[in-house]
Amino acid sequence: ARNDWSSTLPLESNSYFYPSAALNVIFTDALGIQSRWLDYGKLRVSMAKVGSDAPPYRLKTNYGEAGQVDWPFAGTLAYIQSSSLGNPNLRPESTTEYEVGTELRGLDGRARLDLSYYDKKSYDQIFSVPSSGATGYTSIIRNAGDLRNKGIEATLNVVPIQTPRIRWDWNLNWTRNRSSVEELAPGVISIHLAGYSNANVQVRAGESYGILYGPGPKKNDAGQIIIQDDPTKAGYGWPVMADAYQVLGNMQPDWLGNLSSSFTYGPFTVSGLLSRVQGGDIFNFTLNYLYGRGVHTETLKRGDTYVYEGVKASTGAPNDIEIVRNEYYYKNERGGYLKNHNYIESGTHTRLQELSVQYRLPQALLNRLGMERASLYATGYDLHVWSDFSFGDPQGSNFGDTNAGGTAFHMFVAPPMRSFTLGIRTNF
Repeated sequence: ARNDWSSTLPLESNSYFYPSAALNVIFTDALGIQSRWLDYGKLRVSMAKVGSDAPPYRLKTNYGEAGQVDWPFAGTLAYIQSSSLGNPNLRPESTTEYEVGTELRGLDGRARLDLSYYDKKSYDQIFSVPSSGATGYTSIIRNAGDLRNKGIEATLNVVPIQTPRIRWDWNLNWTRNRSSVEELAPGVISIHLAGYSNANVQVRAGESYGILYGPGPKKNDAGQIIIQDDPTKAGYGWPVMADAYQVLGNMQPDWLGNLSSSFTYGPFTVSGLLSRVQGGDIFNFTLNYLYGRGVHTETLKRGDTYVYEGVKASTGAPNDIEIVRNEYYYKNERGGYLKNHNYIESGTHTRLQELSVQYRLPQALLNRLGMERASLYATGYDLHVWSDFSFGDPQGSNFGDTNAGGTAFHMFVAPPMRSFTLGIRTNF
């Protein structure tokens, strides 16, 4: 049982209590199971409540330095009131989680499996919520959301080869999480995470956390895009835009996986780590600017004809209306009119996260040097990415690591750096 007090919360609600409890049963001992295939088996059940305070300086509306263009003036500094309204009535966040799982070991300890299912619900999540500019503020800090996460985690460790001079280890980790927004505060329709007003990543009640939201083409019940086929109307041969904004994708991946392996032969060890992100949609706004300004190689197809895949609005027949790929096409279809529909890309990728080679120095040499152990090593990080994303590596954020929706918005993101390390590890 634990209780915390925090100075970032109002005095009357700055205390929060959170207990936890767990029950474990080693059923191989309880049932007297003795088998080469199953050395150890455990079942576990746990419940935990976790509390969290607010970020600092959110209870009052603060002042910050005025713009650097006009100030300082004549050696005088100026400060301006923040456009984000503070909230003296914040409550602490809390999360309740239930988990069941099992741990299994077999083959004389050379195979291990850890499997868990969890159900986690978070209450009173603190967000910056948009407000009417007529109030003098564009946002307010509020307890504005109840979120729920359910998922499965599995870890498998296997040692297929083990001799006095050779050892080969495999470690596989797989997770699948489903996140949903249970409820938002009264009067809050959505919470903006990243992007612009007409194309952004949002939190909306009844939807998954981090949906991609904006204008898109109108579709029929079969999911086919409807094409304007009336030559007397604007947009002839183009998709008909939907009347309301719509959910265009979801930033949440279908699953995550990691595969690491280590192979040792005498004094040499080679190890590596592969990571996999399956699914998760991304707004690729880099393409929006490149197409709209005519600097993408795709815009070399100027003057070509193009037929949208879809059905005609009046008859439902397959579309066969040709349009010309001219300046209007690239500025509107690619750069503006349908950009949200076109620029949703999958974040699926596989990454060679790490590769390392190590050599253990001979013990006779170490004894002369007065060392207990020493190894030379060379390691490379972020060496390669396999992905169909337009710019190779979909990882990155324009909004920093503090914004959970920023990873789904890509606009001239600097790619991660590849790095190499050479070194020696010693024990005296």
